[in-house]
Amino acid sequence: MKQIILALSLLFAAGTALADEQKILVEIRNARVTADGILTGGQPTLAQLSELKKAGYTTIINLRPDAEVKRAFANTNDATLHFDESDAAKKLGITYISLPIGSTEDLTLQNAYALDQILKNIKGGVVLHCGSGNRVGALMALRAYHVQKKSSEVALQVGLAAGLTKLEPVVAELLSQEQ
Repeated sequence: MKQIILALSLLFAAGTALADEQKILVEIRNARVTADGILTGGQPTLAQLSELKKAGYTTIINLRPDAEVKRAFANTNDATLHFDESDAAKKLGITYISLPIGSTEDLTLQNAYALDQILKNIKGGVVLHCGSGNRVGALMALRAYHVQKKSSEVALQVGLAAGLTKLEPVVAELLSQEQ
């Protein structure tokens, strides 16, 4: 009987993981869906913005500073990334919000609270992105720690689930300094 319960538990867990994967309706770069239903990841293309609108997303929060976007345009021949995201979102009827997080200096308590305030005032689906999803995860970890009062370990897991990668040591250090 214990083996059957264990097998059912494993199947349920696998089914839950599959259901979570299916929540990603639009496959932006490094797409993830957070526990609170926010689609996180990297820079969406113009075509993906249209798909996001059709999938019911109402708000885009972009963490990329303008200077970074201009540099990226200059360094790529990928025509799908050469567009004004703010203008494109507006034309599609998607609310566009810029919260520039350009470097580790921008990973602050103030920006964690700013993100939280933005998220509290949004109705509908949210896409939160940067270039790759790494800064998204970093800021989500800081929000989990400072605003949601999660432990540093849990906050780091929130960040990793939202896309934190290369900035993990920096975020871990920030969380350990502020305990």
